[in-house]
Amino acid sequence: MTWNYRVVRLDYEDESEYGVYEVYYDNDGKPASRTENPVGCVGVDMQELYDSFQYMSVAFSKPTLTEKDFIGEI
Repeated sequence: MTWNYRVVRLDYEDESEYGVYEVYYDNDGKPASRTENPVGCVGVDMQELYDSFQYMSVAFSKPTLTEKDFIGEI
């Protein structure tokens, strides 16, 4: 199973909320699940923090996912 960071939109009755999540894919490359909560950048030093941010920023160049995109349990 592979994963990457993706922007996910959660729709509620009166509003929507966006966050960056770790998204896990099935063997066919379809989104299967995501972390329960959005993730943040962390690192043991400034370089690792920056690298984490750079990797996470790629999520903004991909289409936003919604609950309908997931085939598995969240």
